[in-house]
Amino acid sequence: MLLQVIGIAIGFVALLVATYATSLNLQAHRLKSGLELRGSFSLWSSVSCEDKYVGSVTIQNLKDRAVILFKIFLQIGHNYYVELEDFTNQPVTLEPFGILHREYDPIDHYSSGTHRVHLNDLLDAKGVRRRLVLATSDGRYVIRHWIRRWDAVHLFFKNHYTSIIRPLRSTYKGKAYGSNAKYVVNIKLLDGKEEVIPIHAHDYRYRIFRKFQLTSDVLLSAVALEEFLLERAIAGDLNCSDVSVVDMENWRKQSYNERDMEPFQAPKVGWITYHIVGRLRTWWDNWQMHRQNRGLVAPLPSNFCS
Repeated sequence: MLLQVIGIAIGFVALLVATYATSLNLQAHRLKSGLELRGSFSLWSSVSCEDKYVGSVTIQNLKDRAVILFKIFLQIGHNYYVELEDFTNQPVTLEPFGILHREYDPIDHYSSGTHRVHLNDLLDAKGVRRRLVLATSDGRYVIRHWIRRWDAVHLFFKNHYTSIIRPLRSTYKGKAYGSNAKYVVNIKLLDGKEEVIPIHAHDYRYRIFRKFQLTSDVLLSAVALEEFLLERAIAGDLNCSDVSVVDMENWRKQSYNERDMEPFQAPKVGWITYHIVGRLRTWWDNWQMHRQNRGLVAPLPSNFCS
């Protein structure tokens, strides 16, 4: 009896293992076979042109196999295909699980044969379907699933108590050194290489350079620091062919306006304040803006239809 129970248990475990392995194989086969792409595009209006145009396209590969792209179209309605990009001469390979993102500049106009085509009405029409169609190595592929993007900016329009905060960085030659960097010293070495050293207000307390130490006086201005370093270079204490100093504090004052430089302590906002008070305030702001916009519309004269 015990042996029968053990045999049944072993058989059940083997069945579970075989089922799991089969499931993994099916999943791997599904990822390797066929095409599954998601995409999105944005329609832009610009003062640079009269026509609306596709400003960006993003395509995501959801399969574990590469896809060769030859062309990207925007299908409008049933019969219009706007060619967004042609890769025929140099096909683009969309790697497994990869993403292709393209951005496009304003256009002069649309054309078909020898005719100029106006598409703004169709691009604005709510009942006209617009979708991406791809010419691939597997033939025509229609993007049916949209890439669902999320951005905190969308929350602001629903709730004006939402604040979008972005970090600002002052960079020199592609690298940021933070707000405490008073100067940036650019040293050109004898072998032609360059070395960049950030200098802070209290660096006279530390030995930044191996053969000498900075003083509080030379840190009063970028000119004084540069003259001091050039003197050290002439004296042989700094092995370089040239030295220059960038005043980062002055750069920040010129780059940021007074509003950006004015400090503001972010208060703690509770759930009720944000979700209830914020929504009510947003509704009130939108209602007032709607009233103001209606007031900007000039009334028609009384004899307009006469």
